[in-house]
Amino acid sequence: EDIDDETILFMVTKNPAKALRIDKDFGYIKPGYIADITIVKFKEGIYSSLVNAWFNDIEMVIMGGKVVYAFPEYEEAFRKLHPQGNFSKVVLDRKERIIVGDLNTIMRQIYNFLGFKKELPFIPIELEL
Repeated sequence: EDIDDETILFMVTKNPAKALRIDKDFGYIKPGYIADITIVKFKEGIYSSLVNAWFNDIEMVIMGGKVVYAFPEYEEAFRKLHPQGNFSKVVLDRKERIIVGDLNTIMRQIYNFLGFKKELPFIPIELEL
């Protein structure tokens, strides 16, 4: 069965918030709501651009109201939002990106959260656990 892109987007945003009964704070982009936002390149439609986005389509990630990942053209935003300079430039999938913190720490946190070392071919880093 084909499911339209709008339905797919709601399946991973507002519907889980409703199911978990946290939709008074999560699941929507509205004033006063807690949101993590991913900004992707616009291609053919709002919902389709989000649902069909690939890694290299992700232009910016905002978590807890803070920019944590972006294309290099957003470096000025990083400098304004992180004046202490706690961000770094990295190469992911052969393209420069800006991230908060350093890649080694982030990857260690991912591995610890997952409980195993997940191979991510677009992030060329080797860590010993």
